[in-house]
Amino acid sequence: MDNLVEINNLSYSYKDKTIFHNLQISIKKETTNLILGTNSSGKTTLIRILSGILPSENSINVNGIILNKKNIKKYLLSIGAVFFDDVNKFLFDKVIDELAFPLENLNYNKKDIMNRINEVSKLLEIQNCIDKKTGELTIFEQVKVLIGMSIMHNPKVIFLDNALSKLTNNEVKKLFKLLDRIKTNTTICITSSDMEHILSFDNVIVINEGKTLFNDIPNNVLQHDNELARSGFYIPPMIDLSLKLSFYGLVDEIIVDVDRMVDTLWK
Repeated sequence: MDNLVEINNLSYSYKDKTIFHNLQISIKKETTNLILGTNSSGKTTLIRILSGILPSENSINVNGIILNKKNIKKYLLSIGAVFFDDVNKFLFDKVIDELAFPLENLNYNKKDIMNRINEVSKLLEIQNCIDKKTGELTIFEQVKVLIGMSIMHNPKVIFLDNALSKLTNNEVKKLFKLLDRIKTNTTICITSSDMEHILSFDNVIVINEGKTLFNDIPNNVLQHDNELARSGFYIPPMIDLSLKLSFYGLVDEIIVDVDRMVDTLWK
C-alpha cells in the first residue's frame, strides 16, 4: 500500500520553543490514523501546518503534491481539515448552507452541489440534519456535519483535530462505522491525547518531544506500554490488564470489553 502523506524533516518553532525537530511521518492511503500526543505536544500545530495555515516549505507531500507557496491552491484541494475545539465552527445558520459553501467557493453549479450534498448526507447519515439550523445540532450531529463539510470536495485526506473528545463511547463506535465508509476514498487522520479508542484505528502515530516516537499498527504500538507510560501517556485499564495477562500467556489479544475478558479467562 502506497504512502499518501509524507512528512520529511519538518521543523517548526514558536517564539523560543521548538515544537517539531526533523519530524518524520508517513501515512498510507485508505486508512484511519490516530495522531497521538500528550497535551501541548503540538498535535493542533501539526494539523495547522498540514492545513497550510502555518508556514511550511517542501516538508509535506500529499498525493504527490508538495506543500509550498507555488502549489498551495492545488494542495488545498487535496485535503480537508476540521478543528473541533474552535469556538466558531459554523459560518452559517443552516446546515445545508454549511455543506454547500466549500463547493460554492469552487464555482460548482447548484445541481452538482445538491447532488454532492445528498451523497455526503447519506454517507454520514445526516439526511435529517440538512434542514436544521446549526445551533440545533447535537454534539454528534455537529461532528458528522463538520466531517461532511471536509469531504464535500472529495479530498485525498482529511485532518480532524480532536474529533472524539466530546462524544460518548457509543457515538464513537457509530462514527468509526461511518469513517470506514469514507476511507475507501479519503484517508483519515484524527488527533487525540486519549488512547481509549486506539484499537479502532488502522495505524497510530505517536508524537513526543517534537519527534515521532512510533508509527505502526495499534497492537505493535501497545507493546511499548512502558515507554508510552514514561512519555506521559495514560494506558486505559482494560488495555493495561490485557497487556499484563498476555505477558503471562493468559490472553492472546488485547480485550477492552469487561464481559469478554471474564469469559476468556473462565474458558
